[in-house]
Amino acid sequence: DHPAPRGVAALGGEGFNLVRYAPVVWADSHRIEGSTDEDFSGDPVIIEQEYDGKAIHGGLDAGQTWYYRVVAIGGEERERTSRVVSATPTGNDLLSIYVEMDEADLSELYERDPQSDDRLPATVFVGSSDGPEVGVEGLRYRGSTTRTYDKKGFNIRLDDRPELDEFPNFNFRSEDRRAGNRLALNAMWTDPTAMREALSFEMYQELGLIGPTTYFTNLYINDIFEGLYIGLERIDREAIRRWGLNRSRGEFTMVRDESKGNRHRPEIAGRSIFGQNIDAVVDSDEEAIELFQQIFRYRGETEDQNWEGVLELVRWARSISAGPAYETEFEERFNVEAFIDFLAIHVLTHDRDSLDIDYWLYRDEDEDAEDGRWLLIPWDKNLTFGAHYFSGFQGVNDFMVYDRDFLPTMNNALVDKFFATPAFAARFEERLLELATEVFDDQWFDEKIAEYAAQIAPSMARTPDSESYVVHPGQHHERLGWWMEHRQALSDFIDLRRSYLLAHYGAEDGAVESGRRVVHEGGWVAADLEPDGEFGGTWSVEIIDDSEGDQDWVGIDRIWEVEVSEPVTGELTLYWRNSPAESWYRQLENPGRQWYLDAFVWTEDEEWERIESVASPFSNKIVIPVELTHTTRLRVGY
Repeated sequence: DHPAPRGVAALGGEGFNLVRYAPVVWADSHRIEGSTDEDFSGDPVIIEQEYDGKAIHGGLDAGQTWYYRVVAIGGEERERTSRVVSATPTGNDLLSIYVEMDEADLSELYERDPQSDDRLPATVFVGSSDGPEVGVEGLRYRGSTTRTYDKKGFNIRLDDRPELDEFPNFNFRSEDRRAGNRLALNAMWTDPTAMREALSFEMYQELGLIGPTTYFTNLYINDIFEGLYIGLERIDREAIRRWGLNRSRGEFTMVRDESKGNRHRPEIAGRSIFGQNIDAVVDSDEEAIELFQQIFRYRGETEDQNWEGVLELVRWARSISAGPAYETEFEERFNVEAFIDFLAIHVLTHDRDSLDIDYWLYRDEDEDAEDGRWLLIPWDKNLTFGAHYFSGFQGVNDFMVYDRDFLPTMNNALVDKFFATPAFAARFEERLLELATEVFDDQWFDEKIAEYAAQIAPSMARTPDSESYVVHPGQHHERLGWWMEHRQALSDFIDLRRSYLLAHYGAEDGAVESGRRVVHEGGWVAADLEPDGEFGGTWSVEIIDDSEGDQDWVGIDRIWEVEVSEPVTGELTLYWRNSPAESWYRQLENPGRQWYLDAFVWTEDEEWERIESVASPFSNKIVIPVELTHTTRLRVGY
């Protein structure tokens, strides 16, 4: 039994296509063939490999779709051919930022303590290395944990506000916002899709909530391409101007809780200031305010903030109990509709990192303000759409997790008591289900992902060579070249997360109601069925734990028992768990050889027989063409 090459992927770049595959163990060699015809009529073009598992097909015209297949060769004239994949080279129209640094300064930047905030001299050009120059005071790394990653994010302070006619929206300049004096560039090292942050912030924009906008850019350092970046609108007075809020000095408060990063201090007992007994660690309001000034970030001068108002909010959050009084007094302090939408997006995106510190609090302090209630402004969205931290793995990895924790509140009493107040909990549930099914449906996500993909695909196809990735090892932390597969996993996550949430609330799931999906306890999706035609019957899936059973079996230690009420043909998708939190593998591993997973069926001869299937390791699923006529037992392995 000699399986065909697995995990074949192709991705279009700027004048080239990148082709990747998972080498077949039995093969002595592999050959990559390309053609402009899907049926490979005529002689195919042989693509030379740069190294095992990857090939660059260069010198191509933009817009011409090419088709590829991988041929595995071994032994005496033994060949197996992979499925056909396609890619289309394209132009790269993204805004590019060129950073020029003295080599000594560049070396110091990458060799010194990454937590240093000392700025080093640099020159910045926009569009090309000889494009318009932007005056720069200096640059440093940005972020907290992300500074330790191999691909760096940057905070670039400008000398003055750029006025570039060539890029009217550069640094978020628009009719209602002057250009800012910072470039905040996130590296997206832990995101193989490079879409999570943009997609998260876009959801806030869709609902008309206050929040930063983003843009994608290619970053060059000393004329070397060092990766695709996402530019983040800095939350400052110019952003406040764009949002139409009061930006007058001394007339607004904008602060960000940094308790998480100050837990080494004896006064700080948790990750969020809300819920802490401040009066147990200070002797006066003055001491409390002095502490806040040390552990909060803020915009403007220290004296511009209403610290007494912040202290009142912290004390109130701790002292009041959930229930009717909380409901009434919360409405006096917060815009409840905006607060609910903020939390709903947090839940929809499975955000793991925002309810302790990763938001800003804003309030208009003008005594004549129409609305003097607090607003939450979202920030830091790299741990969304399945991104997690697991011990032993760097940041988001290739594990699909959509049902771990419904809402980690990080000891934030504002949120804990909000959900413990029945009226608010009911309003939240109603709004969440509305957003999940009517606003952020598959069409909305598909359109946004397609929009981003058209911008970033050429950049995501770049792999290290003499003109790219010299100071950085690559675009993201895992093997490059599987971007299309990661993109599909992102869409799968969105679909599965929605099913999980609907099951959590006992709401109607269209996929389940239509008979396409079986969801097990807790909202975990067991299987999908796409019939070839009309299917009026019913079906069910029982998942049998085989972790203590066949110890010789290599692969997933579960058996899927599928039962149908009448015969049906179509595609059956089985899902499994693969994460450090809960894995159905006997030995946890990232996708790699998982491309070689196959489906097996239990036959009348009482043996497991390999059947046709296609595994998608990033999504923890396998798709099987089936003809189901009775109870069928299936398993997945090698």
